[in-house]
Amino acid sequence: MMKLNKRMVLTTCLAAAVTLTGLAGAAYAFPWGTPERMYITEYFTDASMTTPAGVTIDRCVNGQVVAQPSGVTPTAYFRREWIGMCPGYLF
Repeated sequence: MMKLNKRMVLTTCLAAAVTLTGLAGAAYAFPWGTPERMYITEYFTDASMTTPAGVTIDRCVNGQVVAQPSGVTPTAYFRREWIGMCPGYLF
């Protein structure tokens, strides 16, 4: 009776190990991306940051962060604010 229980425990452990190894391999092979931050960026004409020059807003497209086209010419004077996360999934 003890041998049957030991054999059962060993078989169960082996089955669990094989299952976990298969799941880990499948998860590694699936191409999940890394989440990225999205920002709103305000550009200013000079260092005083009182006269706005334009705004760009990041958006999420198929899991990738893309700056919204706005016709703004980036300047050296800007302020960024974090507005969310893009999940990083590759569809």
